[in-house]
Amino acid sequence: LDQDRQLALYQIGLAPHYGNDTPFRLVWHYVAKNRTCTSTRTPQELQALRDSTIARIDEIQSTTTFAPKRIALCAWCEYKGRCPLWNPDAKDPATEPVAGATETSAAAPPEPPAGEPTEARSGTAPDGEATGIQLDLL
Repeated sequence: LDQDRQLALYQIGLAPHYGNDTPFRLVWHYVAKNRTCTSTRTPQELQALRDSTIARIDEIQSTTTFAPKRIALCAWCEYKGRCPLWNPDAKDPATEPVAGATETSAAAPPEPPAGEPTEARSGTAPDGEATGIQLDLL
C-alpha cells in the first residue's frame, strides 16, 4: 500500500487546504475481510508522486494514437461492434464522433469543512478488491 497512488493523490489535493505541513494518515478499509491498513507519505514521496503524475499527464496529452488493447474486460464491452480487435471492418473510432457526447465544463468540488477529516467512501485496493478508503488528518 505504500506504493498505491490513490489516497496519496487525495493528500496532495487536500494539503493546501489543511496546511502543507499537516500530517495525514492514509487508511484502507477492506470491508469484506474486516481489515484496515494504513500508510503515510513523506514530503519527498509526495513530490515524486506529483512529478510522476504530471509527467504521465503530459505524456497522455501529447499522445495522438490510441491503439486498442485486448484485456479481460473486453468481453463485457458495449463497443465491440466499433472495435477493430473484435470487428476488423470497424471504422477508426478516432475519426468517429462519440454517440451522445456533449461538451461540458466540470464544476469545482465543494470545499470540505475546515478542521474535519475528509473521507472518500469507496475505492479499489491495489489487488482490485473493493474497499472503503479514508484520509485522516493527524
